Amino acid sequence: MTAMNQVAMSVRDLRRTHAWYQRVFGFTPAGGTNAFKGFIAERVQGVPGAASTCWWLMDGRDFFQLELFEFYSPVTRPLPADWRLCDIGYGMVSLVVTEFDAVLARLAETGAASLTPPLGELGRRRACVRDPEGVLLEIMEGDPLDGVEPRAPGPVTVRGVTLSVRDLDASRRFFRDTLELEEFTGVLHEPEHGALWGLPDAQREALVLRAGGVLLEIVRYETPRGRDLPADYRISDQGLLNIALGFRDRRAFERMHNKCVAAGYRGNWRPLRLGAWSVVYVNDDQGCSVELLHVMPWYDGRMGFRPGPPPPYRGRGGLPQWRTAIVTGGCSGIGRELSRRLLAAGTAVAIVDRDINDDARAALATVGNGRAVFHAADVTDMAALDAAIGAAVADLGAPDLVVNCAGIQNAKSFSALTREEFETVVGVNLFGSRNLAEAVLPHMEHGAQLALVASLAGLLPSHSYAAYNASKYGVVGLAGALRLECVERGIEVSVICPPEVNTPMVVTERKTLPPVAARLKDTAGTLEVGPCCEYILEQLRRRRVLIIPGRRARWVARVARWFPGLLRRVSERIVRAASAGR
Repeated sequence: MTAMNQVAMSVRDLRRTHAWYQRVFGFTPAGGTNAFKGFIAERVQGVPGAASTCWWLMDGRDFFQLELFEFYSPVTRPLPADWRLCDIGYGMVSLVVTEFDAVLARLAETGAASLTPPLGELGRRRACVRDPEGVLLEIMEGDPLDGVEPRAPGPVTVRGVTLSVRDLDASRRFFRDTLELEEFTGVLHEPEHGALWGLPDAQREALVLRAGGVLLEIVRYETPRGRDLPADYRISDQGLLNIALGFRDRRAFERMHNKCVAAGYRGNWRPLRLGAWSVVYVNDDQGCSVELLHVMPWYDGRMGFRPGPPPPYRGRGGLPQWRTAIVTGGCSGIGRELSRRLLAAGTAVAIVDRDINDDARAALATVGNGRAVFHAADVTDMAALDAAIGAAVADLGAPDLVVNCAGIQNAKSFSALTREEFETVVGVNLFGSRNLAEAVLPHMEHGAQLALVASLAGLLPSHSYAAYNASKYGVVGLAGALRLECVERGIEVSVICPPEVNTPMVVTERKTLPPVAARLKDTAGTLEVGPCCEYILEQLRRRRVLIIPGRRARWVARVARWFPGLLRRVSERIVRAASAGR
């Protein structure tokens, strides 16, 4: 029997939708790819200029997946607000769940509600909702293939896809006679079920076919009569994109493709054969797309048929696009400039600072298309920080990027530095970084980024910076440990180590900075805040782990790493010369 092994969707918000299906139904991430682009993708998918990011989800079966595409070329056109299931095309996915009431409760938590109250007696109840992309989902407590096909081992099983067509006989020739799907003799839907998806009095005729463990329901609506696909319709438009029929044997794939060609059904392009897998998109005479997919079992992990985290999100232009960000210390210095640049790029930014001054609020609240919100909190106050982060997430949603810029300096020799002053510097710089991580990590999702601003003083020692060096070395170590612990969750952790940057804090410090410390700092150079932040954001988009702005600073860091003895001798010579007044 020919089996359906994939249901594909074109979505406008990949990360949100991917997380939603996991949270509500318990689907398992199964990897993804950023490689659907260029000439081959354009030909295979039949979409001019096709370029997309694709993430997969599994319901627990070995050779079945939900496939979520986010096209950044061409830009995905939204599903019409008044779209109905009677409109032509793929329209609904039917899911059998093991905990019906728990699923409805989680739907309510996300703001999604059943279109009507659930129908049916206990054990056979059904409900219908729209996912975040507007696709209809039928939630079933009872299994229409009970005793015929086993459920997936997890909490959810994809059991059906509904397709609305104009000509039922033409669909019968394509799906039954050519693609060899079997007619299902049981009952999938009763007339009263139309109320679930908002068509209670519809007059319709249905053909239900079995494709392995998934039912394909093909429906012709007499009344209400749905709209045809637009003349310029592309499968990149928002909604259900197509289904795939899966093959383990290459010869079976070739036979089915040849049979389609012989029956007059053409693919967008010739089959793409890449050894471990082969694919072709075939279209029927009503504009319906079906993918034929051959995958060798040993290649399942690369094709999304084994559990695994998706790759880093790549938005428009192939680099990450941050929808929301949290920046601590965002009212001055590096934090303020990073916030300004993020807002100018359209990112919504929550600015957390212990001093939300009017000047910063006025300067940042009107930048670009991004939305700025302000929350007062000191990073050393865990309760206040927790409250500020919680409010920011409630307001803007889970952050894609979090940058801790809150920090202080105290340039004094160790003998002049009191214990309280030492503890204050370490408390803000190191424990503040630790506190922020505790506050934000529970809210961060796969693909998000956490960046801690340390300093070049976190990689090499300096004169008159005992507390600052100790705290920033700690931040570098903390970031490294957090990165290893966040690998399983798919959260990237970076550490930023700039040299001296012309910020208000540095300008104030220079008034009392010991000459020896000033001479040592000159080795790595001084940066203006604008170019420094431009470089930081560029490197964060490329998901760099260690970010050192400034060529001279990077050169000094390399010398410290590869020739520590040389750097030590040079530093000691500078200290002796400065102390002697030379």
